[in-house]
Amino acid sequence: MLWKPQPDQLTFKVSMKKKDSLTKREVLSQIARLYYPLGIIGPVKAKIFMQSLLLQKLDWNDNLPIIVLQVWNDFLVKLPGDNEIKVPRYILSDDVTKMELHGFSDASKRAYGAVIYIRCVTHSGLIQTKLVCSKSRVAPLKTITVPRLELSAALLLARLMHNIVPVLDLLLDKICLCTDSKIVLAWLNMQPYVLKTFVSNRVAKIQSLCSNSQWRHVSSKCNPADVLSRGADAKDLRDNDLWWQGPEFLLRDIADPEEYPCPKDKTFQQELKRNVTVSCAVIND
Repeated sequence: MLWKPQPDQLTFKVSMKKKDSLTKREVLSQIARLYYPLGIIGPVKAKIFMQSLLLQKLDWNDNLPIIVLQVWNDFLVKLPGDNEIKVPRYILSDDVTKMELHGFSDASKRAYGAVIYIRCVTHSGLIQTKLVCSKSRVAPLKTITVPRLELSAALLLARLMHNIVPVLDLLLDKICLCTDSKIVLAWLNMQPYVLKTFVSNRVAKIQSLCSNSQWRHVSSKCNPADVLSRGADAKDLRDNDLWWQGPEFLLRDIADPEEYPCPKDKTFQQELKRNVTVSCAVIND
């Protein structure tokens, strides 16, 4: 990552080239070089690729199969070139009267992630939104239901927001966290003790990091965290306004999506603990 003082912009430069042979150790070394502070260009596809190598049980010094090597080389080709992606370093606006943080989380069977935007309103009524940071994780190898992965993404967002607020040190008018999972929102509206252990622990942690009233529902097509969960190529991000500025509704006067819609199905009830009642009678002879 490079900083250009004159336009005050951050640019990204990747110097890795395609090779005719690579070992698993060399791939891991290349992934470690994909360092993007604040997750502005999250290399989640590289993480997914590395996870697939682990599943193939190759030795660290074994050469990758030809087909697998081609997949990796295709990934390298799609990394951003010199000055191809430019990001403003300064994320605030001048003459601001209102500042808000809006976070989004999403998950798929392969990965999950969270992204945060700052929304600034000026005295003249101009509204600007900018990407602040993001974070992504690959889904665990052990099969987990999508609702549980969505909950893990919500926890990732809650932690990211909890950490970024004191770092920014801004006088914020509002903090809003969004997910496209109605099941997760239903869980967050429950007491943790009525839920099974996996869900209960994560719900309790989220509730300790933020207020339930800060959570909102956002449609999947308006969720920028979808870019992280499906693993978009870095080059595709260049002209992706949803990724760099967030959903269009943030530019409206009222930027709130829906509040707590009730799930139409009863999937969320599968994580409720079962109450077993035992009756006994005492007979005195």
